[in-house]
Amino acid sequence: MNYKEPTQVQRAKILAASNETETLCHEKEHREITKVSSPTWWRWQHQGKALPNKIKLSSNRSAWRKSSLLWFIHLLESTQKVE
Repeated sequence: MNYKEPTQVQRAKILAASNETETLCHEKEHREITKVSSPTWWRWQHQGKALPNKIKLSSNRSAWRKSSLLWFIHLLESTQKVE
């Protein structure tokens, strides 16, 4: 899968389709949305896989846009259906 951050139009569509609003998601909600464990996510990062961008909130706090995580899952599921 070749992940690229969604455009504003794609963000709006994926949020509307999921009946969600744009929020920042921390680690726990990130795992709930993606169903990907922290060790797997970490491994993918270190393998250089394209993943949704984190937003640095402070020196020890980061989050993801909900639309980015939903888009990632959408692309992942679409790729798995093709294989």
